[in-house]
Amino acid sequence: MNIIKPVCRGKPEYIMATDVASDFSKYLHHDIHNKLSPINRMIEDMLARLEEFETMVNFVTLDVNESTDALSSLTNFNKQLLELFSKIDTVEKVINHLKGNLNMLELDIQKAEQRLKLNNDNKLVTNIITPLLFRKTTEKKNLAIDNAVFDINTYFSNQNFDNESTVCDLD
Repeated sequence: MNIIKPVCRGKPEYIMATDVASDFSKYLHHDIHNKLSPINRMIEDMLARLEEFETMVNFVTLDVNESTDALSSLTNFNKQLLELFSKIDTVEKVINHLKGNLNMLELDIQKAEQRLKLNNDNKLVTNIITPLLFRKTTEKKNLAIDNAVFDINTYFSNQNFDNESTVCDLD
């Protein structure tokens, strides 16, 4: 029974068997490290992205917690905010009253110019104050303008300022 017949004369049969075994071992030999390296790189990239995402989620969670704390603390300042809103409304009323007075002054100046037969298009008073008082607002308010003389007690009374402090501390 001849298992292996030598192809080359002069080589012993055991050398031929080792050559055949080495040839067949090349079929089974795989470089696992090189074949798995792209997969390992992909896993490392995914882990890095996961870590970045986790960091981002932690930042968002902290921001949500801080925002929730800030919003819940606003209820503690409700009284002070209402006082501030009241003062802002009072200042708006004063400004509107001053606008009315300025309009009346302008009308009086125009009447005086007509009586004195002056044609002055300069309008010095309105040119000075107009940029300060006549800003465009998104909401138009209809205010009744009366001829009353400006009285500070109409807008500011002592009972509004007898509270513990007149300055809102929102810290």
